[in-house]
Amino acid sequence: MTLQAKWEKLSPKGKTAVIGAAAADISLTAAAWHFLYHLPRRKIRGSKKLWFLVSLVDVVGPLVFLSFGIKR
Repeated sequence: MTLQAKWEKLSPKGKTAVIGAAAADISLTAAAWHFLYHLPRRKIRGSKKLWFLVSLVDVVGPLVFLSFGIKR
């Protein structure tokens, strides 16, 4: 079964959920990358390179960075 066939079998609510989850993932990743790029190194716990790699881990990575990677 192709990806298109699977998409067509989803209900409208299912399609909305998939699009919403994708939008949330993209938004969280963009926010994490924004902070990584613009914040000085002294305001970030650990290495910026390491946090960039962590941010690539689906939704969990950006959430972990935004929660624990920025010094308050």
